Amino acid sequence: MVREFEALGVDLVVLDQAIDTTTPSGRLLFHVLASISEFERDLIRDRVLAGLKRAKAQGVRLGRPRAAVDVLRARGMLAEGKSLRQVAKVLHVALATLAVAQMDWIGVWIARHGRVQIETEAAQASELTADFEVLNGTQG
Repeated sequence: MVREFEALGVDLVVLDQAIDTTTPSGRLLFHVLASISEFERDLIRDRVLAGLKRAKAQGVRLGRPRAAVDVLRARGMLAEGKSLRQVAKVLHVALATLAVAQMDWIGVWIARHGRVQIETEAAQASELTADFEVLNGTQG
């Protein structure tokens, strides 16, 4: 930063702290203060990362808490023909939150029913297709 100021012909003079980049001693003091500032930033960063690592090791979930979504109620409204946007508005959640909750439900369904092999298990495949249509609001 100091080199940029020098290239532009700008000098820094702080009257109450004896910093004057037009003199060698002023430039030295400016660089020393900048180095100390950078050192402090690095210390803070290291402490924050250590705290995050410790919290993660203790199983603390960081970030914003997940919004609770009544998936069964949402699925019922979707089955009635309401769109995801309408259901999200009724449940007072964001559209993306509802979509994530629906995707979580699909993951639960697949975990419970196993992989669907369409060639050999047509009944399961049609049930899965029907569930996807309900979730997407595209049922025929």
